[in-house]
This record gives sequence, C-alpha cells and structure tokens, in this order.
Amino acid sequence: MRRNFGDTLHEQEDIVLSMWGPDPPPPDITPQLALKRLMIAFGGFTGLFLFVKYGIQPSPPAIRRQYPYDGLVQELGGLEVNKARSEDDVVT
Repeated sequence: MRRNFGDTLHEQEDIVLSMWGPDPPPPDITPQLALKRLMIAFGGFTGLFLFVKYGIQPSPPAIRRQYPYDGLVQELGGLEVNKARSEDDVVT
C-alpha cells in the first residue's frame, strides 16, 4: 500500500507487526544457548563437508610418479628455462 511521508499508520499496517517483523525470542532460550546451538550447527555442517570431501573420496588406483633429482629439474634445464613465456617474449 502506498503511503505519504509523515502519515500515521494503522495498527495492522505497522512494519513490526507484519510477517517480515522480528519474532520475539522464546523466554527459555538465552543468548548463550542460542550461540551454543548455532556453533553446533556450523560445526556439524563443517564436519559433513569435510567428511564428504575427504572421507568419501576414493583413493587413487595407482601411486603418483616420482622423479629423481628433485623432479627432473636438472634434466629439463632448470626452473628458469621452464617458466611460462609472457606475450612480450613471443616473437611472431
């Protein structure tokens, strides 16, 4: 409903009483208990994520190849030679 600035609102049209207004907390839930439950929920979601990521992931069928001499750095010409070239270095 459209309103002009400064118009008084009807009691039922108040924003606080709408469905978007905040709910009063139950009297038996303290802020410390609410924080404890929130941290338990976050911990549960984090644990579930880590279980799905690392617990269910199958191990590779073979071990990774291991090269001698620090990964064949000497045989491939060193680290400086194997760096990616920039667009300025490319000659056309």
